[in-house]
Amino acid sequence: VCFDEFHFMNDPDRGTVWEESVISCPRSVRILALSATMGNVHDIKGWITSIHGPTELVLSEHRPVPLRYFFAMKQGLFPLFRDPNAGPGALQGVPKQDGNLAPGANINPTLTKLEDQFVRGGQAAKNVAASRAAGADTKGNFRGAFKGGGPSVQSLIPTYGTISEELLSLKKLPAIVFIFSRAGCEQAAKSITQGKLKLLTADEDEYVKNAVNAFVIANPDIPVAKGSIQMLRAGVGVHHAGLISVWKAFIEDLFNANKIKILFATETLAAGVNMPARTTVISTVTKRINSEVVKLKTSQLLQMAGRAGRRGKDTEGTVVIMRNRFEDVKMSHKILTSPTDGIKSHFKTSYGLCVKLLETKSLNDCKELIERGFGAYLLQKRAAKKMKENVVNNVEQHRKILQKYTLAGAREYLKLLRRMEKEKKNYEFLVSKMLKSEYELVQAIAEYMPVGIGIQLQNYEVGFFLGDVNWRSGTSFDGYGVITKEGQVLLARKEHIRSFADTEDCIPPKTAQTLLELVSLCNEWEEVAIENCQTPLLVGAYPPNEVFNDVKIQNALDTLSSRDPFPSPPQSPGSIIKQKSILKSMEEQLKKHPISLAVEEGEGERVIDALRYASTLKDPVAFANEKTKKLTSGEEDAYAGGEIFAWKMFQNVYQILQKFEALKGTNATDLGEMVGSLSSDNELWLALVLRHPSVQTLNAAEFGAVICSVVVDGYKAGNAFFKDPPSATIKSVLKELEPVQWELQSEQTDALIDFPVHLSVDAAGMVESWVRGTSWRELCKETSLDQGDICRMLRRTVEALRQIPNAYGVPPNVAQLSYEAAQRMDRFPVADFAEVLGSDPSLAAAAVDGDVKKSTAGLGFEFGGTAQSADGFDSDVEESERNLLLQQFLDEDEENEFQSGDSEDLLASDGVNQRVDDLNAFLDSIQSDDNENDDPFSAAITRSVSAADLKAKKRKEQQIRRESEALEVDDDMDSKENDSILEDMEALLFEVEEDGGLGSYIDEETEGYEGYEEIEDDSGGVR
Repeated sequence: VCFDEFHFMNDPDRGTVWEESVISCPRSVRILALSATMGNVHDIKGWITSIHGPTELVLSEHRPVPLRYFFAMKQGLFPLFRDPNAGPGALQGVPKQDGNLAPGANINPTLTKLEDQFVRGGQAAKNVAASRAAGADTKGNFRGAFKGGGPSVQSLIPTYGTISEELLSLKKLPAIVFIFSRAGCEQAAKSITQGKLKLLTADEDEYVKNAVNAFVIANPDIPVAKGSIQMLRAGVGVHHAGLISVWKAFIEDLFNANKIKILFATETLAAGVNMPARTTVISTVTKRINSEVVKLKTSQLLQMAGRAGRRGKDTEGTVVIMRNRFEDVKMSHKILTSPTDGIKSHFKTSYGLCVKLLETKSLNDCKELIERGFGAYLLQKRAAKKMKENVVNNVEQHRKILQKYTLAGAREYLKLLRRMEKEKKNYEFLVSKMLKSEYELVQAIAEYMPVGIGIQLQNYEVGFFLGDVNWRSGTSFDGYGVITKEGQVLLARKEHIRSFADTEDCIPPKTAQTLLELVSLCNEWEEVAIENCQTPLLVGAYPPNEVFNDVKIQNALDTLSSRDPFPSPPQSPGSIIKQKSILKSMEEQLKKHPISLAVEEGEGERVIDALRYASTLKDPVAFANEKTKKLTSGEEDAYAGGEIFAWKMFQNVYQILQKFEALKGTNATDLGEMVGSLSSDNELWLALVLRHPSVQTLNAAEFGAVICSVVVDGYKAGNAFFKDPPSATIKSVLKELEPVQWELQSEQTDALIDFPVHLSVDAAGMVESWVRGTSWRELCKETSLDQGDICRMLRRTVEALRQIPNAYGVPPNVAQLSYEAAQRMDRFPVADFAEVLGSDPSLAAAAVDGDVKKSTAGLGFEFGGTAQSADGFDSDVEESERNLLLQQFLDEDEENEFQSGDSEDLLASDGVNQRVDDLNAFLDSIQSDDNENDDPFSAAITRSVSAADLKAKKRKEQQIRRESEALEVDDDMDSKENDSILEDMEALLFEVEEDGGLGSYIDEETEGYEGYEEIEDDSGGVR
């Protein structure tokens, strides 16, 4: 068994599948695990050795196309390392000397000098603060500090346009630019498209134009934005999870054909998609995860960097890391030179796995199997190391501590401590969000605020707003004048302002204008650094004599003493106030805890150390309860050896299955058998839903919508717009499922199990609409979700629906509902054409070679008579596989006829043969225009158009049948009249096609058929 990209075992969601596969492999099966970004390879080797026998580790740092690293600034591209050939995957690698980085692996001095020139803003403020703290005189005339000073950080930040121009001039294209947001990718691509940069030649532009036209003809149901086509015509592309798969495949084909020169993509492109480029550009080395901004792991950065360099085309791959406002070259250098992060165990025991294991194994056998996991191996290894490192007396000290405060008390204290840290982070997050909102508001309204209004600065100093201050000629200004209640004059910028008071809390505008004259009287200014501000606040000093002699200014200053800039301090949002009260409550709980006294006495750290030690033991409770004993040197504690979370989780899953009566002892009930035969994120939840009485009364559309609600994460749907809400029946059923959801969620929370228990109503209406036959184009109009998200949700639903009829104990009516819903949902583009290829191995080879004739023949387009051996199916292909392929090209009625056994007559029928003849003629017309038979992209376009043409014809016929079935025909109308109606509709429909072509027909379809109308006859029927 070959495991490519073995580091996927580190994925929190998918990693458990990899680990379970390794554990389950018999010892007789050889395993080959491949990875280019895996740190703890010796641990992996030791683990596989422990469960499979002797294992060899093959290490190689050779890279067929070496990398070269650059750091991008506004001034240009510079080698990131002192030695241009240093870096991970480069010719010299990351050289070490005496355990440290060798000189060649250090940062390029040119970059360091450029960074050092950043003397303005934060660094300048720190210097001033440090000088003042040292007692130095920082007073002086600092008028130039605000304007015309040294370079700022903004002068170091490159744009995507400047980098694109540089790469084009250096002949470093095509390039993939990694940006960690969909909106960021779209915005960056748009900026390049609207620029003057010319990336494509005239021939390449013509190629892209024809390719796009072919795609639109081949996929008439897929909405393609005009902006996306403009991007492609400019040689720019976008690739992210919000795009539908057929369009992403089209983008990948264009990129591999070198017709997209710059591709903006999210990090999903770095894994699993074979799209190497000459250059990769990494826009940032941090990413936002939920509410936190975290640094990229070394393996993540190297995974993206590794896309650079095309084997057989490039002599080296170029990796460019961009400077931005918050990330300098030091951060990028540190990540690149750090050891690759190691693999961790993410093994989870699902409900289905637990049931299946207990079918054939005892609890002891299950424990033995679970303890073959990677987590158990690492824990046992760590415990053995601790036993060697720990002095025997320390072990006994841990035991005494836990006996003094009890194991339960220590656990409770640690739990409170961790929750306290979490709540603090939540509070800090809320405060940062509030500050950000206030900052954005100030940025928007500062220029429009009336003079004289109360103002609060970032250092919480308050005063009155005096308006713009102009130091030089022209309309530009250095900042805003501010005066405190005590008469202190300040010169501030937008970034220094925290908030404004209410408009009624003002001094008169004339008074403010008079006080503004004090700014020009100031002859000395002092810089004051303010945290998180790039420029210092200026504090002015004016001669007292000049002010004392000016009655007008003196009267204005006297006015200040009777005014308060902020009569009522700004109130914090309710969420922050609530979070503060939670923190206060947590602090009180911690103070009351017995171990808090131990913390004051200096024992708190020892309690935590003891608890950590106990957590590595097989039985912490027995260890803590045993009487203190002396161990001789070298003797191991009887309880050491590696209890693992995976086994605890198995026990918790086992107990929940018993609580919900899916297991009696270790034997599965009917519910348990159903759980064991399902596969989802939470098999127990899905089984409980399928057995619920309210679900069994639904129709197919409603059933599909409910299944989507319980198997698909509703996060994206919860933030999206949907035109059509779910029906009242669906809402009622989901309401009835809420108590079941709450009960299961509560049990899981108590057992520290985090399997999702979805119940999202948001997307149910969209799924219901799709099951009822709404076209893809119309479906996309009804929601703000990206096409990729819609398709992914529908596919997850179809996957769940497909397995339900085969699950144990599913009621027949529920199985039928599931089958019907899956059949109606599984249509293009939810059912990719790639799925039609079946299992014929010749098709994959034909696709790679660009052999369109062989590819289409392998699908059995020539159904009738004689073509099924030479140009059709291979003689050794099983009859069942051939039939499965043939079914893909039949409509619903034909498929029923096929399944009933009348396949021979059906495949020789005029309707099917005509469809095949039309398709073959269509193929011939495309192939006759194709002068580049060796171009795999042209072959891919041909295959795509061929498939879509066939599917379009099939969909049209199905649409005709649906419309004809919808006609309300009198009971006494004979079959000839029915046939006449159908023939009239077919004739009109194909007239539309002949007039405007396939694309025109689809466009008219979105507006409704215009080729016929409903006419009420004398008897009240509708024709």
